[in-house]
Amino acid sequence: MSQESRLRELEVPPISLAPTPPELAEATRSMSGGPAAVLTALRDARRWAVGADDTLAARGLSRVAHWPARARNLLVYGPLGLFVPVLLGVVYLLAGTGALTTFTVLVALPAPAVAFGLGWLAVGRCFPPGPGERVDRTPRFGALACLVPAVVVNAGIVLGMLSS
Repeated sequence: MSQESRLRELEVPPISLAPTPPELAEATRSMSGGPAAVLTALRDARRWAVGADDTLAARGLSRVAHWPARARNLLVYGPLGLFVPVLLGVVYLLAGTGALTTFTVLVALPAPAVAFGLGWLAVGRCFPPGPGERVDRTPRFGALACLVPAVVVNAGIVLGMLSS
């Protein structure tokens, strides 16, 4: 499907799809310098067309979609991995010590796995693959990003419970 038809589907006005006289004059001027200038102009046009295709294909996070998979996925796994320890710390501070805290910590043990599962699903939704590609969810990296902060906070809570 051409870019023009996709833009028409997005209800872009037809007048916005045609080049303006200053744009045509600039294109003519840039290509009047000989074959090297024409080649440079064609390369620039191709780069702009590929960028437009990528923007039209992306579902929201167009710039981030071109980052390396680990850095891109860290934007999803990271906040989820940090949410669980913060939640555990708040529960510990509110509940104090005793049976309720022990029960809360035991119930919260699978929370990193839930955070990882939510992150795994969110990576697929936020960064859909191109045609014929698979989503690179970096599962080991995501599991570490969700598990390590929770383990550190859980260890601190358990040490706090043992010391009191």
